[in-house]
Amino acid sequence: MNVHFFNSGKKIHYSASLLIITGTILLSALILSLSASTVYGWYWNDILISGGTADQIHPQIAYSGQGHSLIVWENRENQLSDIYGIIENNGQTPPYPFQICTAPGDQRNPVVAWDGTNYLVAWQDTRSGNSSDISAVRVTPQSNVLEGNSAQDAGVAICTAINDQFHPSLVWGGENYLLAWEDFRNNSGKIYTMRISKELQLLDGSPTTGGLLIGGGDGLQVKPKVAWNGTNYFVVWESHKSESSSDIYGCRVSPSGQLLDTPGMGAALFEDDNIKLNPNVASDGEDFFVVWDAHNTGYADIIGLMVTDDGSLLIQGPFPISEGPLDQLTPSIIWCTNHYMVLWKDTRNGKADLYTVRLNSIGAFLDAQTVSTGINLGLVGSSILGSPSAAVRQEDRDEYFIIWEEKRSESDSFDIYSRRYDAIPPPLLTWTGETNYQNDGVNPDQSSSGTTFEFRVKYQNPNGLPPRKYQLWIDQDDDGTYFINAQNPVMDKIMNMSLESGSDYTQGVIYKAETTVEFAGDGKINYRFVFSDLTNEATGEPTKNHQILFGNTSASLEWMDKTEYESDGVSPNSASGGSSFTFMVKYRDWENDPPTTSEVWIDLNHNNIYDNDEKFIMNAYDSQNFSAGRGYFKSLSCMYVPDLTNTNPLTIKYRFYFTNADEVAEGDPSNDHFFSVTPYLSVPLLSWPTEAGFLQGVRLKDETGDKNYEFCISYQDADNDFPTRKELWIDKNADSFFSQEEKYTMEEVNPYDNSVTDEKMYHLDITLSYYEEENIFYKFVFSDGWNMATGEPFINGSQISVNPSVYLTWAGDTDFSYDGIEPDTGPAMTWFHFRIKYTNINNFYPQTKEVWVDENNDGQYQATEKHIMEDLNPNDLTYSDGKIYALDLKINPPSPPSTLSYTFEFRDAYLKAIGEPTTNSLTVLVLEQDPSWQDPNTVDPQPDPNEPNDQNRAIDPYTPQQLTSPQCGCFISSLLSYTVFR
Repeated sequence: MNVHFFNSGKKIHYSASLLIITGTILLSALILSLSASTVYGWYWNDILISGGTADQIHPQIAYSGQGHSLIVWENRENQLSDIYGIIENNGQTPPYPFQICTAPGDQRNPVVAWDGTNYLVAWQDTRSGNSSDISAVRVTPQSNVLEGNSAQDAGVAICTAINDQFHPSLVWGGENYLLAWEDFRNNSGKIYTMRISKELQLLDGSPTTGGLLIGGGDGLQVKPKVAWNGTNYFVVWESHKSESSSDIYGCRVSPSGQLLDTPGMGAALFEDDNIKLNPNVASDGEDFFVVWDAHNTGYADIIGLMVTDDGSLLIQGPFPISEGPLDQLTPSIIWCTNHYMVLWKDTRNGKADLYTVRLNSIGAFLDAQTVSTGINLGLVGSSILGSPSAAVRQEDRDEYFIIWEEKRSESDSFDIYSRRYDAIPPPLLTWTGETNYQNDGVNPDQSSSGTTFEFRVKYQNPNGLPPRKYQLWIDQDDDGTYFINAQNPVMDKIMNMSLESGSDYTQGVIYKAETTVEFAGDGKINYRFVFSDLTNEATGEPTKNHQILFGNTSASLEWMDKTEYESDGVSPNSASGGSSFTFMVKYRDWENDPPTTSEVWIDLNHNNIYDNDEKFIMNAYDSQNFSAGRGYFKSLSCMYVPDLTNTNPLTIKYRFYFTNADEVAEGDPSNDHFFSVTPYLSVPLLSWPTEAGFLQGVRLKDETGDKNYEFCISYQDADNDFPTRKELWIDKNADSFFSQEEKYTMEEVNPYDNSVTDEKMYHLDITLSYYEEENIFYKFVFSDGWNMATGEPFINGSQISVNPSVYLTWAGDTDFSYDGIEPDTGPAMTWFHFRIKYTNINNFYPQTKEVWVDENNDGQYQATEKHIMEDLNPNDLTYSDGKIYALDLKINPPSPPSTLSYTFEFRDAYLKAIGEPTTNSLTVLVLEQDPSWQDPNTVDPQPDPNEPNDQNRAIDPYTPQQLTSPQCGCFISSLLSYTVFR
């Protein structure tokens, strides 16, 4: 027994002997597969797209993004057919369809595609009265038809050749559309195509005579379908050479219109004596997957075929997708991020139901489906079996949208229905980012035959699910396939990996494997990682083919036979910051081939990683031929980069990296070596600002719309050397790398300050928009031209929350714009007024709403120093746009004058508020007792009982008022308005 899978022309073959050996593992996987519950999330309530007394048939759909799709169909009214459409919006549709084309005659079999700006709708059209032609029209996302003054004359002619043109099929190819149809201009059905621009220009001739003949073989060529893989188009169709058999043919078409497979004929994908009908095709962005219904046993089954992207192996052997009872007909297929979805109409239950399965990129079933099962999406009824259903994947919403025609009773007309499906995000594989694993998943990348290699990969699952398949595939015999056969002396490997540590699959865990790999073929051995959670196959770069290199290359690196470079590659070996260092190396290739890469890598930031901006292209030093060894050099200035603990000489590693094609030059210079940089005079120092409101050099200035932040840093240099470099680095895209676009020059706070020996402040205002990552990292990078500034702001950096859901800002009214207190200073027993603005994006009220004041000035906040603040507008229950809280407090420190710290502490049920007011650097100055102020032992004067008790009466803005808290019923002292003196 042999089990076959097909992957982009890479056949995977498990022999019976190996299956017996690994029976336990495969049986366990099978049990997991069969027992796994389907993770589908159907919205079972079907949505009627179009109904009425007339038949609505042949629906098609295209998705434009953000939950918007255009659905088109054929509306049969009064024995004639017109083209109608409707814009679907996040599962909701407008109250009525709109007319796309109602020209005289019939308009039938519409197709639709999206080009990033407009939709293109094409159909077969008999308005000329003589024959069926192909017409098309552009439709905007707002449902405006661009070609024609009205629906009665809408559309432009694509093909008006003599005789009939039927069954168009359409795909967008990145720059142009490709439209295919069956054409009878030569009295026998052939397949023609036309490339069409976004502006509806015909690129392959005129409507009367143009088009590319791609399927012109003997017999009848009909029902084309088209796909695009990012490089070429692919057209498939039925080829009828006799009444008792039909085959599936295909032809690739380049973006320039070149026919790549037997021009004018196409290539047979599969031929035998049986009948094969209704082909369809999709692409995963590299290869193609063709499906059709095969009538081999009296009933029809759904068959699939993988076709390579380069056409070198157009036949890889068909395999069954559905072999259920009775008929399975008219398949549709789409690619969905990391798997194919196949739909068909199925009669196993006595009527036509709509069934589906999902298969990964190598044709293996997901969701524990088999060729005998599939998922029944519900009763379709007596639907026209010759009209396939249509589906799109709404990638940005993780949904499928499926449409079909249905007659729900014999007396009904055909209507268009839809169903939405909640897609499950796939797992993701990435490189681990560790040393030796930044750009691939193996170490070493190159070695001799028989070396033990370690493979490492990072697995992440947005649903927190562990992998059920975690395999490493190695094409050890280098034959282009993953072929397991115990009799093969150089057998390929498909092996399970092991979890290294951790269990947080959402954040990612690392899997590893070690194995010995033998040299074979040309010494470039492919490997890939294959993971899945049984519902979805993992996506990501590690799932593609990568290479291990074997054997000694003809290229090598040597030290230069030149003074000071005989035993290393740098001169001087030690110098002060800002000095120029020269790097030299000799490259030798015995075949006299020049290097394709010639770089010196220098770990200038001393982080033990060679970053992209630390890889420098070297220049040829002499004109020696490469077989004799040509010298290369690079000179550059290296600044001193201290750490937080000392100013000792800094040891910096470097290495040389040369390649010849895919071969990396070996030799001692390709290893890590070292030189040192010493401080030049004094080293500048960065420190955090002490100004109120700054937390690690940043404060939120404005919370409306995008968040506006002010960054500030203190720079000092004992030699009074001003900074030649004064930058703020912000990792805006959260890729753990500071690109050049993420480095900003800071400005002097006081340009008239001509000294940096004590402290000089630099700042920058930046607006940060919404980001997927809640936190982004930043650091300050300063230098005086010789030494990089030290200090925590440079060495460690920090992070900021750019999407806070709970935060505090200053109240914004007079005297509360830059802090939360008024007055800023006053005698003991003064009424100090605190005011703050609380914002909660989720509209949660604060469960903690306190101002903490270190009244006894002991450096701590005791329980008695934490005071509840009061909502100034308790009738306003909206917290998402900000609410003001206030408190009036008399402060009497034990030994004035005293500078007392205060801060604000707000929390909802889940999170602590962040923002400038939450910092501990806020202070108030309380002075000695002013005898002009009231004795603290004196009872506050009572209101005049004769004063009118009117809520609208004027209130003295300087007198504390008693308000009742709606939450706890207690009385607190609060000001209803303030006049603040600074």
